[in-house]
Amino acid sequence: MTLRLADWPLVRWALPILFELYRKKPDCDAQHPFRTRQQIAAAMVAQAANILPDVLWRICVDGQYATRDMVRGLPKGVTLVSRIRSDAALHRLASGRRRRGKTRGPIPKKGTRMASIKQLARDAKDWKTIMLDHQGRSVERRVTSIVCLWWHVCRETPIRLVIVRDPSGKQKDDYFFCTDATAGEQEIVQRTADRWGVEEAIMEAKQHLGFENTRGWCSRTVNRQAPLAMVLLTLVKVWYARVAATTPELLPQVTPWFPQKERPSFLDMLAALRRVLWQHRISANQNSIHRTVANRNLSNSWLTRQVQKFFDNVSYALCQAA
Repeated sequence: MTLRLADWPLVRWALPILFELYRKKPDCDAQHPFRTRQQIAAAMVAQAANILPDVLWRICVDGQYATRDMVRGLPKGVTLVSRIRSDAALHRLASGRRRRGKTRGPIPKKGTRMASIKQLARDAKDWKTIMLDHQGRSVERRVTSIVCLWWHVCRETPIRLVIVRDPSGKQKDDYFFCTDATAGEQEIVQRTADRWGVEEAIMEAKQHLGFENTRGWCSRTVNRQAPLAMVLLTLVKVWYARVAATTPELLPQVTPWFPQKERPSFLDMLAALRRVLWQHRISANQNSIHRTVANRNLSNSWLTRQVQKFFDNVSYALCQAA
């Protein structure tokens, strides 16, 4: 799940909340029948929508999930954005009338076949310029869109096809679709850009929480280790989002090599959490030291400053290096 919070307008929070084990066909049996990744993803979306029915779910997935199993498995009110194949067979919307010369038979559910997406991009003239928040920076893109039918995947549900072009010409044209034909181009393309937060969350769990180092042959171990690493990722981010917004000392420290830093990384969140935990431990030790100083009639103020300075240095080193 990805979202934006009012206290953190520049941060797109990626929070893993649901997990499912994918089994290859040779590993399946009567108790665990084979399911494709798309079927598993659709079931997880339905589960999330059932748990939080009042949340407006907008799904954004990679191109491999743009399939019938995924689209038709979406609950009512849930919309999906994904890449679309450049050779997808698109049709115009049904006119609601029979073809010319025919007076009997069913009314066609789809219109005439459209040109290829690449041809539509070459012939397009109605381009709009939009600004996207992409990986922490603002980028300019030109977009155009068409409402049509992708019968092979979405059947009679109209989709909005969005063609995205880089004005500088450095990147190739991108093609996306949304199952909500009323959605605007800006919203659709921004949703595709925000999906990058999912890739970052997986990388953060691998680098800092041992997600890729899980080893085990026991069934319970396999089902627990990897999800636990992702749950820890969510818990750390939720804690930081709630606490750091009102505690300025937990915000990222400005460094000479990055003075304009405004957004915390996951490593900054971990360092802030370690700092809080170590401060609780150090405070307990400081109380015992103060009692020792008082019993020995030592210079309390001088020793307190030295001890505090030492603990501050140790705490900073431990939090950043751990």
